[in-house]
Amino acid sequence: MDDLVEFGIDAPEPFGKMFWGLHDPVRVLKTWESAVPKERVHVLTLPAPGAGPDVLWDRFCALTGIDPAVCDVGGLADEEPLSAVEAELLRRLNGRLGTALGGDYERVVRGYLAGGGLTAGSDAAGDAAGGVPMGLPPRHDGWAADRTRAIVADLRDAGYGVAGDMAELTTSRTPREAMLPGDVPDELIAAASIGVSAYLLERLNQVHDRVGIAHLHGQLSDVRENLDRLLQAAASPSPPPALQRAAARRRAGAGDRPAGAPGGVRGDGRGRFVVTYDRRELLAESLAALAAQERRPDRIVVVDNASGDGTPAMVRERFPDADLLTLPRNTGGAGGFAAGMAHALSGDTDLLWLLDDDTVPEPGALRALLAARDRTAGLDGPATLLASRVVWTDGRDHPMNTPRPKPRASAVERAAARAAGCVPIRSASFVSVLVDAAVVRERGLPVADYFLWNDDFEFTTRLLRGRRGLLCPDSVVVHKTKTFGGADADPGDRFYYEVRNKIWLFTGSRGLAPPERVLYAGSTVRRWSRTFAGSSDRAVLRRALVRGARAGLTGRPKPTADLLREIGVEVPLHDGDAP
Repeated sequence: MDDLVEFGIDAPEPFGKMFWGLHDPVRVLKTWESAVPKERVHVLTLPAPGAGPDVLWDRFCALTGIDPAVCDVGGLADEEPLSAVEAELLRRLNGRLGTALGGDYERVVRGYLAGGGLTAGSDAAGDAAGGVPMGLPPRHDGWAADRTRAIVADLRDAGYGVAGDMAELTTSRTPREAMLPGDVPDELIAAASIGVSAYLLERLNQVHDRVGIAHLHGQLSDVRENLDRLLQAAASPSPPPALQRAAARRRAGAGDRPAGAPGGVRGDGRGRFVVTYDRRELLAESLAALAAQERRPDRIVVVDNASGDGTPAMVRERFPDADLLTLPRNTGGAGGFAAGMAHALSGDTDLLWLLDDDTVPEPGALRALLAARDRTAGLDGPATLLASRVVWTDGRDHPMNTPRPKPRASAVERAAARAAGCVPIRSASFVSVLVDAAVVRERGLPVADYFLWNDDFEFTTRLLRGRRGLLCPDSVVVHKTKTFGGADADPGDRFYYEVRNKIWLFTGSRGLAPPERVLYAGSTVRRWSRTFAGSSDRAVLRRALVRGARAGLTGRPKPTADLLREIGVEVPLHDGDAP
């Protein structure tokens, strides 16, 4: 900073030209004047300290012609700037971290340091020094005053339109006591570092307590489940008298079980639901595998998409404890999963395990997902989504259901996932995925109008944007498709849904950031090329492509809440909604 003051734009490279090229208002305005008529170049002065936020807003609106009433700025609070100690500590920390946090940098720093850990560090440095604001020190007061007067004179001579008062620019904004970050003594940084470390250890201990409680809830659920089984045995024709009495007491207290979490404990409802259409025998096999889980779900919801093969009767007869939701018409996988989630979220469910009707989970599948969720909980809580490893009937990994790895996952995130035997992912399929119900309530249900294809990709990317998702290889399910193959196998006329939904996704979903849309759009084009190359009837694909492109470009999906109400499913209130 001393060099910037003494030498100005001639300060050592690259700081002189870089700093003054951006912060010299006269130089910046001349650059604009080379591309914009001078009469359209304006200077908007920053109000003096103490002026309300509406002053600057009103000036901006007066220049642009915007009605100030379109935005209420009266409730905006001033953001407290970093102190000199906080700024220097963060600068040194950034130098040490480098690119280790990757795309998680802003979330981690804002979530755990800004306003929390850094404040604790500043407090630890002492009231006298820790709270000294960042700014020009007194030794530069004279230079600052001279420089400000010169800038004001140059702006007046240039003749630009001014919104505000030039005199405001000469008002001192530097606190009486200020310090440059580089002037902070090492002993203050050391004291602040201890404060930050103590703060982060306290936060880590809080997270550990939450994870421990969640694990205890899971153990209690297991105990309760085993007790249920024991008491069911007690209800046999000739159980011991003690078991008969215990069964009677258990039945008498059954009314205390919380709604929305059958078989579980309050606040820990873990529901599993499956969407089915005309696959009665496969569904029966899936439900039987669910009943054999080492850690059984607290609630089972079966969504029947207006099957015509007797599926509802089979469920009522063979699986009477299942919560059967029968829809009046076939809404596809997208509508079925949206309806099932809306139904499950009406209670106090906190986790949802989503499976297809041709998915057969191995006995330890759910237990492994829950264990991985506990093991990988960090300062930001547990992962939002965990996906199972999906295999075909012969044990090979199923190419249709391979979750997409998370691009540019940070080294910290990869290491934490690897320590738990998991892999960071960006999306997953509905074949077997465990999701946080609170995040679904916040970000919305699947887009029901997709009908089939890409509904799980859109939904999981929307849930995982800015959050953590994991593939848990210890949780294994068998996807009993008719053939072994990927999503680029010949789809026939159903290619219409692939094209339409991909256009809807890339143009309207909040799940992908702009760079990701480019990345996945390129991947989609390559996969479509493989689909055409391997098709036995390319004319059908071409017609489906044209129809899908027309529908995707000229229409938008119907709001999920409206579609579900048409079929008699009420949508619980939540903060977010599907596009």
